[in-house]
Amino acid sequence: MLQDRLAGRRLEIEALLAAPITIAESYGEPVPVLRTLLGCLALANDEARQPA
Repeated sequence: MLQDRLAGRRLEIEALLAAPITIAESYGEPVPVLRTLLGCLALANDEARQPA
């Protein structure tokens, strides 16, 4: 992820965070830390898409 971020590429957060969140919630497990990370990294993804 760091290499992608430094190169200005989009992060693969869906595979790394969204899938585990979905699985955990299907078992009724709360995952507040993963949700927070997903939100923060989504902002970084939006930032990477904008021209400098």
